[in-house]
Amino acid sequence: MKIILTFASLLVVISCYGSFPVLEVLQDPNEGIYKTAGYFLGMFLLIFGVIIAYAYNNKIMVKSAWKGFLTVVGIFILFVATLFILYSASPDSAEDLVDFFR
Repeated sequence: MKIILTFASLLVVISCYGSFPVLEVLQDPNEGIYKTAGYFLGMFLLIFGVIIAYAYNNKIMVKSAWKGFLTVVGIFILFVATLFILYSASPDSAEDLVDFFR
């Protein structure tokens, strides 16, 4: 009786596992190249690089090109904000700086 019960439960488990197939998604072997090329296009050619990535009609390259473009825009905004903060915090002339240390 134990053998029949074990066999029946094993059969149920195997049939449940087999009735829900797992679909494997195969990635493109060139996906890393598309990501790198798109990122450099967006970073060095800016919006023109994004347009070139759209011409290749590859979603991965376009997404990476936008990331590269937005990286440059973010660095530019940080640079301008840093200059603004440093300029607004600095004294207006050298005389004010000398008076500050006296």
